[in-house]
Amino acid sequence: VLSHSSCRPRACTAPLTMDLAFCTLLLTQPFVWLLVAAAAVIQSPVTMLASLLSRRKPRSFSGRHVLITGGSEGIGLEIAKQCAARGATVTLVARTRSKLDAARASVLAATPSAKVGVQTADVSQAAQVAQAVELGEKELGPVDVCIASAGASIPKYFEDLTHDDFVMMMNVNYFGVVNIAKAVLPGMVRRGEGQFAAVSSMAANVPFIGYAAYAPAKVA
Repeated sequence: VLSHSSCRPRACTAPLTMDLAFCTLLLTQPFVWLLVAAAAVIQSPVTMLASLLSRRKPRSFSGRHVLITGGSEGIGLEIAKQCAARGATVTLVARTRSKLDAARASVLAATPSAKVGVQTADVSQAAQVAQAVELGEKELGPVDVCIASAGASIPKYFEDLTHDDFVMMMNVNYFGVVNIAKAVLPGMVRRGEGQFAAVSSMAANVPFIGYAAYAPAKVA
């Protein structure tokens, strides 16, 4: 263990002023230096990758029909706006018609030339989802890209969560993805092309207090 006097001449007189406790930690725990070095090595390529991605030319979706569940608000709506701006025909799927109409108006306000359809469905109900896809394809053509963005969370302490809360989380966040995938993938397979993406969450990998029902559903 280093004393105050032995620490200061060796570390704290450096150009970067360090807290005494941190000085001692650095000098007595070699693994800390390893972590610092690893962070420095990782930071450079990560920064470079972020820079390259930020300069990438935006992908064109011209002539593509993109269907988005949870498209009436939040992440789904923003995805819809980005796709429409890049030339996509967009179908928004959500439970509430009034929110869908408002979302459609929002997309058209950003891209007046866009073609935007809306279909009501609860993603936890397979029959409703299948019907929404069928009607959406009748209106705007086969779905080329499907983005499963619908989701729900119930932030509560574990002891306050009910059985129904856990069931609902699985029905929306897991079976909601299964249901839309089952509805769009057969057509994509027949046509020999198509893309499918599902929006997940950091909660699937990093535990958060209050999300004991939500996190496992996102992992699934």
